[in-house]
Parts: sequence; C-alpha cells; structure tokens
Amino acid sequence: RSVHTAKQSGSQPVFKGVVFGLWGVVARPSFAAHEEGWEASRDIPVGTFRRLAQMDGGVIQRCLDGEIGTTEAGARLQQQMQEEGIHGCEEFTAMDITMQIRKVVDASKVNEEVVEAISTLRVAYGMQTALLCKQWFKTGKSLSAPTTQQRKDQMSTLFHRIVESKHRGVSRVDPMLYEMVSRELELSPEQVIYVDSRPRHLVPALAAGMKTVLFTTPTDAIKQLEKILQLQLVDRA
Repeated sequence: RSVHTAKQSGSQPVFKGVVFGLWGVVARPSFAAHEEGWEASRDIPVGTFRRLAQMDGGVIQRCLDGEIGTTEAGARLQQQMQEEGIHGCEEFTAMDITMQIRKVVDASKVNEEVVEAISTLRVAYGMQTALLCKQWFKTGKSLSAPTTQQRKDQMSTLFHRIVESKHRGVSRVDPMLYEMVSRELELSPEQVIYVDSRPRHLVPALAAGMKTVLFTTPTDAIKQLEKILQLQLVDRA
C-alpha cells in the first residue's frame, strides 16, 4: 500500500494518531496450559483464573497493569477465592498463586491481528502510533508487560513512542497522561484515538479529548477503527 492520510468526512476531526494499551489489546495473557495443569490438578474449577483476570479492575488486571505487585496480587486473589467459596484454594499459599500469575504472564501472546493493523497504520497510512503501559519490564515484584527483549524490539518497530506511565509520574486514570502522550506524538488529543480493554482507562482519555475504542476482541476493535478512519487495516482476502 502507498502512504495515505486518514480522512474523515464532514466536520469531524482528522485523526492522525492511534494509541494502544498493552495488556488485553496488543498482548494477552495465556491461560491454556495453566487451566490444563494447575487448576485441574488441584480440583479448582477450570477457568477460574481466566474469569478473575477478565474482571475490569480485578486483582489480576491490576497486577498486569503494574498497579500492584505479584505478591500482593497473590494474597488478594487467595482471599477473593476463599470469599467466593472456590473449592481447592485452602491447600496452597498466596505465594503459590503468585507463581501462577507469573507463569500466566510469561506465557503471554501477542495479538497478531492487532499487530498487523498497527503496522498498516504506521507503514501504509503514515499515522502516528504509540503504546501505553504502566512500565515495560519487571521491576522488583511488579509485572506489566512481556519481559523478553525480543518482544520489546518487535514493539519498537510498530510504535513511534512507548510511553510508560510509571516513569512519567502520572497515573493511568489521570487525563494529563493522555494529553502528554498526544504531545509526544506532536498531536492534539482531538487528533488521537485511544484503544484499551479497560473502561477505567478510557474515561480519562475521553476527558483529555481523545476518541476512544473499547477493545473486546481484535476483530471488533479493528472494525471500529476502520469505521472511524475509513481505512482498511487488515487483509481479509
């Protein structure tokens, strides 16, 4: 494809940049091996971790976003499982759960369809792209992203900016962060679309002036972007 400028009809703003959240959008934790092994062997209902991880604002999501460390997440998750009366959780410690959270994150996968769309935005259409996360690598006991250098190198080719909110001293729920990301792309918030799987992150982005897209599945999110931008982002042949 040749380079194009994204155009919107009428008096709508011309979007020139798209910012993506990391967890649940570009990268997703993998639960398959975990469910087949750890949960099944301990008679925990298969899919328990997956269900808890998909709770917006839940313990595992807060851990993936780097808001709390894995040790704290393990203790909170154990308490939550006990309060829900989940059979089998009485026999292991919070540290056992902590190790399982780490294994789930280490087995994380990249959403290939999303990666294709991002590459098309940047290379084919000349749009500014950015990745927003709490922090990229593990620091101490916190986790917020895929941890291999190879994956970081891959992401660096997709994004003009990788913005880590921890190093900017601004919370993910502060509109100032989204204004900051826009400035780094040399755009106004009104020229930027923000894609995230967490509604609590979309609220401040919207308050800053960005157009927001709630990520539920790769296909749905890409179709929403294509509708807004009036561009084809993936090859469906």
